[in-house]
Amino acid sequence: MAFTLMRRAMIRKMPYTEDMRPGDTANPYGASKAMVERMLTDIQKADPRWS
Repeated sequence: MAFTLMRRAMIRKMPYTEDMRPGDTANPYGASKAMVERMLTDIQKADPRWS
């Protein structure tokens, strides 16, 4: 499964932009970063002052 996730990550096109949706992560560090991004997005939706 880890190989599949890494392979998907390699297929993504560059350059990366802010409007791209996050995808599968290849390691625990990437997973934790994605989780924090989701939390911050939820906070911003709940309180627009965070934008």
